[in-house]
Amino acid sequence: MMPVTGQELPLTRAEEITDWAIFGFDVITVNRNSKATSTAWNPWLKKLLAVVHDDDGALEELIEKTWSDDTLDVGHIVNNTLFVLDADTNESLAAIEALETAHNVKPKLVIKTTKGEHHYFKRDPEKTYARQQGYNSTLHPERIDVKTGRSDTEGRAMVIIPPSQNKSVRLNECDNIDELSSVDQDFIDAVFKHNGQEAPRKPEPRKPGESVYTGAPKAKEVGEILKHIPSALDYSDWLKVLMGLHDKFDGSD
Repeated sequence: MMPVTGQELPLTRAEEITDWAIFGFDVITVNRNSKATSTAWNPWLKKLLAVVHDDDGALEELIEKTWSDDTLDVGHIVNNTLFVLDADTNESLAAIEALETAHNVKPKLVIKTTKGEHHYFKRDPEKTYARQQGYNSTLHPERIDVKTGRSDTEGRAMVIIPPSQNKSVRLNECDNIDELSSVDQDFIDAVFKHNGQEAPRKPEPRKPGESVYTGAPKAKEVGEILKHIPSALDYSDWLKVLMGLHDKFDGSD
């Protein structure tokens, strides 16, 4: 059954979340106030995937129990098989629609949000590469947030979906995630170009012995580095800073 639209009888909250899981989304609990997941991703996904294809009602039971607190919203984890475009302004929504028209791509799933829309696509992780992008809509109202994963386990994103507060299905022409419209590298590159970014490409693997840092980073040293970074950066730029620190200190916490 497809997740509910305005033309169908309303489902219960647990039924709608269960339908998203059957649809193919890795659903997860989200704290409504913080918009952050309320449980560790991998242990939860292991539990969810163990029952999602069962026919004995185990999935429904798990969903009912997990979302018994009706203040919990629902999100889903986005890996490298999905490519979700997030518009928070009229300008970014117009940009998404212009790119879709230029590349002859039409989304089959669109989620309406408080500020705009999420347009869903699938991508082939063997033939395409992409990464998350997030922007301050006040500084760059025309830019498009990108939700995807660098791999099936790394660099993943989370997107909030109905029946969460202020989320609804505007369009759904799919019975499952495999029926989403596909995008290729040209389309992905066009989105990044629109955002003023270089086309995303898989980084070269680090050569053995390339890192020279040993020991744990000191707060003072990290602080000295961050003093040179302006605070009013886009989310994606801050992510680059954090990744650079992670790389400088060889993955140390």
